[in-house]
Amino acid sequence: MNHTPPKPLLPSNETERLRVMRELDFLNEKSNDFFLRKLKIIRRVFGVPIALIALTDAHHQRIKAVLGLNIELIDRELALCSYAQTPPYDPLVIPDTRLDPRSRDSEMVTGAYGVRFYAGAALVLDEQFAVGTVCIMDTEPRSFSADEQNLFQDFALNLSEVLQARLDAERSAELQRQNARVGLELNTVLQTAAIGIIRIDERGLIEAVNPKARALFGYSEQEMLGHNVSMLMPEPWRSAHDGYLMRFLATRDPKVIGIGRRVEGERKDGSRFPFNLAVSELRVDGVSQFVGFVSDISDQVEAEQALERERALLRSVIDSSTNPIAAVNAANEFILLNTSFARLLGKPVEAVLGLRSELFLPPQALKINRETNARVWASGSSISTRTPIEIAGQKRVFETNKSPLRDEQGKQIGVVTVAQDVSELDRITSDLLAMQQLRDMSERHGQSGSWALDPLSDRVKISAGLARLLGLAPETTEAERRVIFERIHSEDRAAIEAAFTQELFEGQSIRFAYRVRDANGDWRHLRARGNAIFDDSGQVTQFVGITQDVTEEVRAQEKMDAQQQLLGGLNKAVQSFLTAVAGDKSVWSELLGELLAVTDAEFGFIGEVLHGIESTPCLKIHAITNLSWSGESDALFERVMAGDMMFCNPDNLIGEVMKSRAPVIVPELATDSRRGGFPPGHPQLSNYLGIPLFRGEDLVGVLAIANRQKGVSSELVDFLTPFTSSCAILIVSLRQQLERIKFEQDLIESRKAADRANKAKSMFLSSMSHELRTPLNAILGFTQLMAASRREPLTEKQSGFVDHILKAGQHLLTLINDVLNLAKIEAGEMSLSPETLDLDAILADALNMVADNAVSTGIALINELDSAPDGTKPLLICADLTRSRQVLINVLTNAIKYNRVGGSVRVRHLPGRQNDAGAWMHGLAIEDTGMGIPAAQQHRLFRPFERLGQEAGTIEGTGIGLLITRQLIELMKGEIRFESEEGKGTTFFLWWPAVREDQNDTCGEQPDAKNADEPLASKPKASIQSTKITVLYIEDNPSNSALMQSIVDDREDIRLILAPDGEQGLELALTGQPDLILMDINLPGMSGQQVAAKLKQWVDTASILIVALSADATAPMQQSVKQSGLFDRYLSKPIDVMQLTRLFDELIAGRSADDHGF
Repeated sequence: MNHTPPKPLLPSNETERLRVMRELDFLNEKSNDFFLRKLKIIRRVFGVPIALIALTDAHHQRIKAVLGLNIELIDRELALCSYAQTPPYDPLVIPDTRLDPRSRDSEMVTGAYGVRFYAGAALVLDEQFAVGTVCIMDTEPRSFSADEQNLFQDFALNLSEVLQARLDAERSAELQRQNARVGLELNTVLQTAAIGIIRIDERGLIEAVNPKARALFGYSEQEMLGHNVSMLMPEPWRSAHDGYLMRFLATRDPKVIGIGRRVEGERKDGSRFPFNLAVSELRVDGVSQFVGFVSDISDQVEAEQALERERALLRSVIDSSTNPIAAVNAANEFILLNTSFARLLGKPVEAVLGLRSELFLPPQALKINRETNARVWASGSSISTRTPIEIAGQKRVFETNKSPLRDEQGKQIGVVTVAQDVSELDRITSDLLAMQQLRDMSERHGQSGSWALDPLSDRVKISAGLARLLGLAPETTEAERRVIFERIHSEDRAAIEAAFTQELFEGQSIRFAYRVRDANGDWRHLRARGNAIFDDSGQVTQFVGITQDVTEEVRAQEKMDAQQQLLGGLNKAVQSFLTAVAGDKSVWSELLGELLAVTDAEFGFIGEVLHGIESTPCLKIHAITNLSWSGESDALFERVMAGDMMFCNPDNLIGEVMKSRAPVIVPELATDSRRGGFPPGHPQLSNYLGIPLFRGEDLVGVLAIANRQKGVSSELVDFLTPFTSSCAILIVSLRQQLERIKFEQDLIESRKAADRANKAKSMFLSSMSHELRTPLNAILGFTQLMAASRREPLTEKQSGFVDHILKAGQHLLTLINDVLNLAKIEAGEMSLSPETLDLDAILADALNMVADNAVSTGIALINELDSAPDGTKPLLICADLTRSRQVLINVLTNAIKYNRVGGSVRVRHLPGRQNDAGAWMHGLAIEDTGMGIPAAQQHRLFRPFERLGQEAGTIEGTGIGLLITRQLIELMKGEIRFESEEGKGTTFFLWWPAVREDQNDTCGEQPDAKNADEPLASKPKASIQSTKITVLYIEDNPSNSALMQSIVDDREDIRLILAPDGEQGLELALTGQPDLILMDINLPGMSGQQVAAKLKQWVDTASILIVALSADATAPMQQSVKQSGLFDRYLSKPIDVMQLTRLFDELIAGRSADDHGF
C-alpha cells in the first residue's frame, strides 16, 4: 500500500532563514575539503557507510560534502534532512526507515541506496536559523544510543560554529564595503550641497566647513578652521554662544540643537543677513560633535516684509466695511478678514489669520464653505448663495458672494467671501412658508383637510387636503355647500344637518361621520369635527373644523371583527374536535357553518384529499351544504357524507384545485368553462372560490365557497389563511387519530401474542429444564460418586470413561444453563443487586476460578494489576457481584479456550473515561494471543448460537456465552467492545459505572431481603444434640433417592431418611425431627411448596432448615421459591455433589460451634 508521507513543515522564520543563506553565499560552492575531513571523522566514529552535509535553499537540499553516495541535489519536500530542521533542533533519529511514515516511501529507502537507518542534526546560525543538516545513514536498521546522539549533536554544533564564523566574516566585509561607500557619498554631498554645512567640536571650534558656508560668510577655509563658531554671529549671541553649548552638554536641554530656528549671521565684512539654522548632535566614540546646516533666507524675509505692508493697506480698506469679508488660500487658511468677519467668529483678527477655517466655523457652515469654495476653484468665477449658519449659538442666514482671488499673473491663489446678514428677512419668509408646508404635509400624511363654512353665504372654504378627500380639483379652495353635499352618501346627510343644528342650539362641538365616493367610485369613510365661531354679539360668523379620512380604520375594524368571528368559530370547532370521537362529522359541519357565516357565502364544502389508483388525487367530503332540491339530491348528499362517493375528475372546479395545487378564483361562474357537471335542478352559482389545504408540502384537503355576496378575490384567500391552516391541521390530526387507534389496536394484539409466546416459551423452558435436569441429576451425581469413591476405586481405564461422561454431562448442563440465562434476560427476569465493589477484587476471584483451566491448557495468566504500587486506591464500581464475576469468567474462559498452545492472557486497567451520557466508567482490558477473529466475521460475534465456524472443531461451546455477557454488562449500565486481528489475537474492553469517593458518587445498593449466598450457619436452627445430623430427603424419583443415598454412604456423620412423597415426608419430619430437609419441588400429590408450608405452620417443625431442589432452573421458579419465604436455600438439579457436600459440612461445622445453630 502506498502511503503519502507527511510533508516537513516550513520553519516559522523561513523568510529570515533564506536571507541568512544569501548572506552566507555558500550554496553554489563545490564540495569543501574541510567538510569532507569532518565527514570522514564522523563516518569512522559512528561506523556508518554514508555521511553528508547539506544546505537548504527555498526548494532543495544542496549537498556540500558527501561520502558513500553520488548525489548533489535533493528536492526539499522529499529530503529526510528537512525533518531535522524544526525547533528545538534536536537530532532526528529513525532506527528503521521502513517503519517510519516520514521515510518509508522515500526513494532513498525504496530505491537503489536502500537506506534503512537515518540520523540528522540541524546546522543552526544566529541561534535560530537552521540553514542545513549533517546526517549519517546505514543500509541496515540500527539503534542510536543517547551518548551517540549527544556526540553527533556535538559534531553538528562544531560545524555550525564553522559556518557561523564564515557568516560573521562575510558580514564584517560587507559592513566595511558599505562604510566606504557611505563615506564617499557623504563627502560628495558635503562638497556640493546648496546649503552651508559647518561641523564643530564640544568647545565650539570649527572642524570642517563646506564651500557654500564659506561663500555665505565670506571667509576662506583657513580663516574658519580651528576658530570658534561664534565668529559668525553678531552680538549679543557671539558672547553667549559658548554658554549655550556648555549648558546643553551639562543638561541635554536643547534650545537650537535638534530643533532649528531663524537667526542672524554676520559676514566677514560686518554685514548681517537672516538664515535658518538647524543643528544636529553626533557622538563619535563617546565624544559629541555638532553639525550646523545654514540656509540664507534674505530674499524670503524681504518678500515677507513687502507682503506685510500690502496686507496693512488692504486691511485698512476692508475694515471700513460692515459686511463680513474674508479671503482664504488653497490650504483654506485665512489670509485676510475684516473686523466684521472676526466679530462673527468671536475672535480678534490676529487670532484667526494664518489658521484654517475649520478651526472656527461650525460643522454645517464648514461643509457649505468647503463646497462653495470648491465650486469657485473649479469654475474660476463668482457664485452667490443663501446660507443658514449657526454662529456663537445664534442661527443666522447670509447671502454670500464668493469670487476667485488672483495674483499679479492672474493665477487664482484663493477665494474672497463677502457676506450680508439677511437673517430677519429670511426668518419672516421662512415662517410663512413653513406654516403652509406644515399644513399641507399634515393633511397629506394624516389624510385630513380643513374647512370653514359661512352660514350667510352658505359657501365653504376648503384646504387642498379636503379637496383631495372630496374628489374635487386640486386647485379648488371654495365651493357651495350644495355641491359638497351632492358628493356625500344620501344616508349620511341628515346626521350632518343635525350636528350643525345641535351646535347652534345646545353649544356642543360638531361631530359627524359620512361617506363620499372617490375617483374610482368606491365609498370612503370620513370623520369631521369642529366648532362655531361667534362675534361679540353672540352671532355665529362661521363654522370651522377638520375632516379626516378614516377609511382604513373602518376597514381594519371590519376586518378585525371578521377575524374575531373567524377565530372564535375556529376555537369552538377545535374544542369540539378535541372532545369528539374520531370520525364524528359534526365537527366538520360546525367548521363549515363558521366558514359560511364569516364569508357571507351561500354554499360550501370541506373535504380531504386521498390518493386513488396511480396516485390520482380524489376528494372525500367531510362537510357540504345540503342543497336539497329533490329526493335524488338528498340521496346523493347521504352518499357523499357517508364517504361512499369520491370526487376524482381533474377537469372540473374541484379537480382544478387538486391538479393546480393553487386557489381557484372564479368571480363570474356563468362564463367559466369548468362550470358544467351540475345535475338538473341544481341551484344557480354566481361565483366560486376553491382553496387547497396544505400541511407543509402535502396537499391534504380542499375547501370551497360559492355565491358570496361580496364576491371572491385573492384578498379573501389571504383573510382565510388561519382558517385554511387550521382545517389542514385538523385533517392531519384526524388521520393521526385514526392511525393511532389502529396502531393501539395492533399493539394490543401484538402484546397479547407476545404474552402468549412468552408464556409458551416459559412453559417450554420450565418443562425442558425439568425433563433434562432430572436424568442429568442421576448421571452427574453417580458419575461424581464413582469418580470420588474410596471404597471401590476405579481403574485407570474406568476413570477415563467416567471422566468423559462427567465432561459430557457438564457440557450439556452448561448449555441448559446458558439457554435459561438468555431466556431470563430476554424476559426481563434477571434481577440485579447493585452495590459498591472493588473491581480488582472481583477480577482476582475470577482469575482464581479459571487458573486451573489455564494451567491444564498451558496458557499463562498475566495480571498487570499485581504490579501496581502499594497504596494504590482501589477502583470502585457500581455493579452486581455475581453477574460481574460471571462476565469476567466468561471472557477469561473464552480467552483461554480459544488461545494458541503456549499462549497468554493479559489483564490490565483501562484509563477512566466518560460514556455518552457523561457518567464516569472504570474498565479492564483482557487480551489473548489466540488466532483472532477474521474481520468479515466480527459483526456476527454477539449473535445467539453463533460460533464463527468453530462448530466442527474440538472446542466445546454453546455460542451464546458472549451474548449473555454483553447483555449482563449492559444490564449493569456498563459497556463491552472488542478489537481483533486475525493471527494475532483478540482484546475485550469491559466497562462498569464508577464510584468515585472524591466526587460523592453513589451506588443504589438494594440487596435482596434473602441473600442466596448467606451461609446457613447464620439462620436459626433446631437444637442439635449430637455430632451426627439427620437429613430427610423427600423425592419421588428413585434414581435421585439412590444417588442421595450413595452420596451419604461414605459419611458416618449423616443419617439419611427417604420419603417418596409429601405426605410421608410430613410424617417423617414430625417423628424424626431431622436437622435438614431436602425438598423436591415437583412432588406428586402435595407439591414441595405445600409440604414446606405445612412444616412452617407446625411448632415442632417450624425451625427445621429446608432446602428446595428442582430440575426447573427457570427464573419464574427461582423467584417463586424465593418469594414464598418457605425455603432457606435453593439448589438446582443436576445436583453438584461438591456443593451438596459443602452444605453438609457447613451444617455440621455450625452445630459444633453452637448447639442452637450452625
